[in-house]
Amino acid sequence: MVFAVPADRRLPRMAELLHRLYHRTQLGGKVGSFKISNMGRERMMNDEVTNTDDDVPGPSLSFVLLEDDQQPDLDAIIAAAAEMNIVLTLSEPDAEEEGEPDEEPGAEIVTFDFDGDCTLFVMVLSVPHPDVAELPRGPLSPEDYDALIAAPAHCIVTAMGLEGTPDEVDIKMAALTASVLAGVSAVGVLMMPGILFHRPNLFAECARDAVASSEVPMLICIDITGAPESDTHMSFLTYNMQRYGRENFYIIAPTDGSNALDYVLSMISWMLSDRDYHLPTGDTVGRTAGEKIVVQRVPNPTGEGPEVIRLELPN
Repeated sequence: MVFAVPADRRLPRMAELLHRLYHRTQLGGKVGSFKISNMGRERMMNDEVTNTDDDVPGPSLSFVLLEDDQQPDLDAIIAAAAEMNIVLTLSEPDAEEEGEPDEEPGAEIVTFDFDGDCTLFVMVLSVPHPDVAELPRGPLSPEDYDALIAAPAHCIVTAMGLEGTPDEVDIKMAALTASVLAGVSAVGVLMMPGILFHRPNLFAECARDAVASSEVPMLICIDITGAPESDTHMSFLTYNMQRYGRENFYIIAPTDGSNALDYVLSMISWMLSDRDYHLPTGDTVGRTAGEKIVVQRVPNPTGEGPEVIRLELPN
C-alpha cells in the first residue's frame, strides 16, 4: 500500500518560517552552508526526563548561550511572557536566603511566580557553557557555531511545577524560554530534553506560534542531525519523537538535490499531527502517489534506544 504525506500535514506555516529565517540557505539538496559531517551523533541524551516522585513534576530546563554576562532585562521578560498569556510576577527572595553565597561563582538567580504554584528561575553564569563544543549540531543550528563555542556566559532557565501532557509542558516551557530570550543577548538556545542549540529568533517565533496554535513546536522540540553515509548519500536522524509517543526517523538521501530536509520535516509533522497512525513495516510512503519508499525498522544508528523508521529517498 502507498501512503503519500497528506498535504494538510506539511505545516505551511513552518515552511514560511524556514523560508523567511533561512532564505539564504538551501535546506534541501546540498543543504546550503550546513556542513555534512558526523555531528556528534554518538553523544545523545535520553528521550524522556524521569522524575523521582511521580506526584511531583520535575523541573523543565533550558540553556541560553549569551554574548555577555549582563543581567537580564526583567521588564522585557515580563512583557514578552504577557504577549504569550503568561503573567510573571517577580518574587522577593526569602529572608533566610538573603546574604547566602551563590552556588555558582558569578551567578545571580532571578525568580518569578506564575500560574499559581509554578516558579521560573533565571540564572546567569559568567562562564561558558561547558558542553557546547561536544554537542551535536544540525541543519537548523546557528550557522556561526564558533560564536556559540566562544559565548562567554550562559543562562539556565528552570521552571518548576509545570503539569500536563508532554505537549502542554513543552509549549509552556518554550514560551517561558522565549520570554527570557527577550531580555538577554542570546546566540543559541537549547530546551531539554533536546540535544541541539537553536537560533534564538527561530526558537522565539516557534514558541509564539505554538502558544497560538496549541501545537508542539516541532522545529525546536524535535532535533535533527545529519551525517554522511557515502560519497553520494547522507542521512538525517530525528530525536525526541518518543516523548510524544512516536518513533524517530532515519532518512537516507542523495546529496545532489532531493529536498531531503523538507521531506524529514513533512514526516515529523505528519506523525505529530496524527498520533494514532502507525506506519506498517514493509508498506511504502512517498511525496507523490508514484513514489514508493519502503518503510523499514532498524536499530538506532547511535547504538542506543529503540528501533527507528528507516526511509531511503530515491536518486
